[in-house]
Amino acid sequence: MTAIPRPFLKWAGGKSQLLGGLRARVPKSYERYFEPFLGGGALFFSLRPAKGVLGDVNGEIVDCYTAVRDDVGGLVAALQNHRYDAGHYYAVRDADPAKLSLVERAARTIFLNKTGFNGLYRVNRAGKFNVPFGRYAKPSICNEENLRACSAALANVELVAGDFERVASRARAGDFVYFDPPYVPLSRTAAFTAYALAGLAPWVSFSEGVSRAVGAITGNGNLVKQIVFPTEVLPLKVVLATIPALLVGLIVAGVLAIAAGATSVFGTLVLLPIAVVLLLLMCAGLAYILAAVGVFLRDIKDIVGVLVMIGFFIHPIIYAPTQVPRWLGRVFAISPFTHVIGCFRDALVDGAVTRPWSWLISLVTALVLTVIGWRVFRMLRPSFGNAL
Repeated sequence: MTAIPRPFLKWAGGKSQLLGGLRARVPKSYERYFEPFLGGGALFFSLRPAKGVLGDVNGEIVDCYTAVRDDVGGLVAALQNHRYDAGHYYAVRDADPAKLSLVERAARTIFLNKTGFNGLYRVNRAGKFNVPFGRYAKPSICNEENLRACSAALANVELVAGDFERVASRARAGDFVYFDPPYVPLSRTAAFTAYALAGLAPWVSFSEGVSRAVGAITGNGNLVKQIVFPTEVLPLKVVLATIPALLVGLIVAGVLAIAAGATSVFGTLVLLPIAVVLLLLMCAGLAYILAAVGVFLRDIKDIVGVLVMIGFFIHPIIYAPTQVPRWLGRVFAISPFTHVIGCFRDALVDGAVTRPWSWLISLVTALVLTVIGWRVFRMLRPSFGNAL
């Protein structure tokens, strides 16, 4: 019994879940099938037309389909050399596709698609694939039966790498053309502004909070000496006072990202509150430390001001980490705040967790700073009265 082919690539915007509705709208008869925006090819594999022309502007995808059609045996053998391992993943990701054979390029594409985060396909400004390693229980890297079924379905199909107009212009009366274009940003300016604000809004909140925290106790010296009350509220009040401005910046960034088609509304609504909590915890931890130390070292306010100014330039706040040399990016990655910015950009720009390590590092840093800050403040608090 011949297997029914299914898409061999996971693809954002794939229509596997909508095939029932799509098939109901397909003409009962047609000469040739045309699909200028191929992607995962869910409808094509469901219909399995006798003749067709498939195209995509992404040459890697077209190469992948070509290898499946013309040398599925060689492709299966190449895929069997890959394994689900983070080190192997990054080595394959960093390989130059131009130096690989057609089959090796196709195997690389399928392997990265099956083991990368959420099956995303994303490249940086240099055109290099930059999706991080994904976490799966047991990913299927090589489904030989399905690949051979897909190869049979592609046997009489022409594959074209190029703009959709190049494919669609060849259609004639009696042909069926299925258009499933990608969702492009309505405004590149809006997308860039959202990206920049996703870094700038949390930084402004963070820098304002830690800068003002230095004087949280010294600025209320008379109150601390004359009235018995939990002084822990003073640094916390400074941090919470930054929330309104933070929310305004994030709302503007979110609206711009949604308008530009650069994010998922649901993903943003789920992830953004988590990113905000991580930021506030981190800020609160530092605020407690700085407020306590500021009682005894009054000049620390000037030092913090200088560090905040330097921090603005050495963090990827208004630019992407991919815009700097890799070695410098690794230096940036040492700072926990770089990862906090990554969390906000996941929430506002991507609408998904594309930087899992940034979320983990931010969580650990926020918890550690909160605990240490609280302990330092409680340890030094008994001496505040004498120092003020």
